[in-house]
Amino acid sequence: MAILGRRHSSANRPLPRERRRGAVVTFSMRAALVLSVVLTLTLSQSAQAQRGAELNKLKAAFIFQFTNFVEWPADAFENNSSTFVIGVMGNDTVKDIIESAVKGKTISGRKVSVQSVSSTSDLSSFQIVFVDNSERRSVPDLVDRYMDHPILTIGDSDSFTKEGGVIRLYRQGSKLRIEINIDAAERAKLKISSKLLSLGRVVHDEES
Repeated sequence: MAILGRRHSSANRPLPRERRRGAVVTFSMRAALVLSVVLTLTLSQSAQAQRGAELNKLKAAFIFQFTNFVEWPADAFENNSSTFVIGVMGNDTVKDIIESAVKGKTISGRKVSVQSVSSTSDLSSFQIVFVDNSERRSVPDLVDRYMDHPILTIGDSDSFTKEGGVIRLYRQGSKLRIEINIDAAERAKLKISSKLLSLGRVVHDEES
């Protein structure tokens, strides 16, 4: 049986150069592929409770995958050993799913902490804050307080990007899509990969 990167036991000759090249996939390409696959997933037409569970899993997958496509400035962290902090407001299920997914992992070489957020009063040390639709009334205050902080704000309320949030998750039929307010990202000094921009709907403040 052939083993990738090793010789065939029967033919005893190296894999062709084309196959070796094809076996090398960069991390960014893998991440883009994973997110593009997530974008094609559909919600089942089964019971409402099951659809809700599936939707929470998709939201968590999106939030975690975004870390592969966004670059935070150096001043987003107190020092080189600072933890990467993800906050979730209004949805403990999503918080628990992300927490399980990042267990034992790092983001850009940093340990990860996932926390429930109950107010907008002290989020300056966070790198990501997700605001569930159930807490949509908190969005204006969140944006007013932290629009110029390097925080990737994510939400699923209808007016999230209109109100100055960076990324909105929204339903389109049975799929979950993304809308990116590029002006909000620039205010937060976040660099969003062109790969992510190509997978979502890009809007500006006046268009949101």
